[in-house]
Amino acid sequence: MEASASAGSRPRTSPASTQAAVSYRYADSNPVRELPSAQRPRPERKEAAYFENHELPRLFEHFRSEPVRTLCLVALKTGMRQGELFALRWADVDLEEAVIRVRSSYTGGALSTPKSRERRDVDLISDVVELLSRVRNGRSNQDLVFPGTDGQGFLSPTVVLRRHLYPAMTSADIPRVGPTQEKRTFHSFRHTFAKRALENGAQITWLSRHLGHSSLKVTTDIYGHWSARRAEAPGGQDGECLPSVRISRTESVLADHEVRRKSGGLVTSFQELREWAGQGSNL
Repeated sequence: MEASASAGSRPRTSPASTQAAVSYRYADSNPVRELPSAQRPRPERKEAAYFENHELPRLFEHFRSEPVRTLCLVALKTGMRQGELFALRWADVDLEEAVIRVRSSYTGGALSTPKSRERRDVDLISDVVELLSRVRNGRSNQDLVFPGTDGQGFLSPTVVLRRHLYPAMTSADIPRVGPTQEKRTFHSFRHTFAKRALENGAQITWLSRHLGHSSLKVTTDIYGHWSARRAEAPGGQDGECLPSVRISRTESVLADHEVRRKSGGLVTSFQELREWAGQGSNL
């Protein structure tokens, strides 16, 4: 026979299940909705699952086909969402201005506006400009940057994950579960970008805008602890961002005044942007 619950214990009921009870008329009202917002139960926030520096070279050595390898590299070096990259057309990529204009997203088998319904510009470091310049190879503005099978239609998130990313991780002996004890997915490239950016001096206000979050609070809730750790570290960690991937510091594409103009002053200088970017790349 199971041991009885202690007298002081209470069954934990989520707000969603309580509301479901109201919907199915098992309860007359949802008392959770009567509570002040600060007292309402909240789901435990999972810590972002990221890739570690030493794992990245091994991972990219085991990607066997394009455009998936380049897709993952661009995700890692821009922090863009998977759906935004799937929907990206060459008309949205300005290599001379070193910017991607995020205008749509491909999720759930349909095109829509980006998450949070906020269109934005993503500034590119020279590494990504050079990478995409090689990939374009005369394609038209209406072509997808990362097309699906045989160059037709959109990529499938399931195919990218199960046929490419997970097999590459297995071949590279990279565990599915990361340092935060959460499973790594394609979205982990975005988390890795954010972590390295904050740890190496990028302002969280700049990161929030760059990632297209609906508010600064969203960014702080997900990534704020990394910013705090960097601030507490004696001497900081400048220059250590993705040392294994070694993103370029070249200033030939982005100029200081361009970064200031596009970021609305949220980036204090070009130096800040390139400090987290590392030193050169062979990937």
